[in-house]
Amino acid sequence: MKISSFKLSAMVSRILIISGLYQSAVIQIHVKMINDLYSQIIGLFLFVFILLTIMNIMNGSNFTSKKSAINIFAIYLVSTLQTIFGILFIIITLNEVYWIPEVLMSNTVTISVASIVVSIVASFISGIVATIFYFRATEIDLYLS
Repeated sequence: MKISSFKLSAMVSRILIISGLYQSAVIQIHVKMINDLYSQIIGLFLFVFILLTIMNIMNGSNFTSKKSAINIFAIYLVSTLQTIFGILFIIITLNEVYWIPEVLMSNTVTISVASIVVSIVASFISGIVATIFYFRATEIDLYLS
């Protein structure tokens, strides 16, 4: 069964947009969790992570109109930076939960960390689908078949 190129490009943009809107929906949970922690830099990591998520929303909306290697590179670059800041956010959060007895592993911490992981995975899945879409040129289809 062949998937059309339009469906793949729409899938990339939808994954990135849904991931970004999901982060916008759970921002209150992130802020509530940050208020319970002692680290001050974690707010910066979350801020940069959310900004990169917004950039990925823009990449997703541009991908359906401009299908080029530069867009795929932008998706991978932003997703990699998003992953770095997301992992830093998770590491600091879990270190505080582990090392500071006053900070407990509450539902807000669990939901916040899980939503960061979901967003990271979604952005890399969209990058993989964008790569598959880009390399579905007719020359490659003819070569593989």
